[in-house]
Amino acid sequence: SFEYVVLVQLHAPLEPQNDPQSSSCRPISPQEQVSKALESLRGEQLQRVTPVISKVQRQLRLRRIHKIELIEYSEKKNHALISVSCEAATSIRTICIHLGILLGCGAHVHELRCIRSGCCSENRNLSTMHDVLDACHLSNTKEDESYLRRVILPLEYLLTHLPRIVLKDSAVNAICHGAVLKLVGVLRYESRIEAGSEVVLMTTKGEAVAVAFAEMSTASMATASDPAATAARVKRVIMDRNVYPLGWGFGSAAVKR
Repeated sequence: SFEYVVLVQLHAPLEPQNDPQSSSCRPISPQEQVSKALESLRGEQLQRVTPVISKVQRQLRLRRIHKIELIEYSEKKNHALISVSCEAATSIRTICIHLGILLGCGAHVHELRCIRSGCCSENRNLSTMHDVLDACHLSNTKEDESYLRRVILPLEYLLTHLPRIVLKDSAVNAICHGAVLKLVGVLRYESRIEAGSEVVLMTTKGEAVAVAFAEMSTASMATASDPAATAARVKRVIMDRNVYPLGWGFGSAAVKR
């Protein structure tokens, strides 16, 4: 999922309005109108996420908005600062257009900033080129890699939110060549794996081998009696081939051939 901070420019000032559903005579302020309109945009939306002139096919797509809320509203400039948490490939510009339609005044994106992508956020993982330069200088002169390891994160950091399946060393190279993961090649697994969910295949050293779709749940892997049952099917291989030694071709049937 992604998180954005958006500065929305409203095309006309909002006037206080009376709420027909409320028994009180207190008018609704412009800030409350924006908050109420944003609340109605939460959930699933149909969006045509590409502009008119685009190399990507223009089609209606279903996108989920997990959270959308108002941070600040300026009546003087007709600006609304909002925070949006949504799934990938969501059009923020389309959300702002829908907000303008709900308010009846029109709106468009004035500024847009992505503050989180997956598990990486600008508060914890943002580094500048000066940080990289200082980290390299500290590593070369003092032989201290702590700063460098904080600035340059390993690939496995992006996969920490996925359930893990630990492989035997003999099965790693077969997975790197695109083979399906059999139950005989599984060493350990987490307790929150569901059939069809996305998992990460790891080595015993914590290295990411591949991203795969689980064919069996945790309960099924714990009670299965057939070692040749398929535990997961590879979606994308991460590790290079032949980093680990070959683990096939040494069985009794292969030796006889």
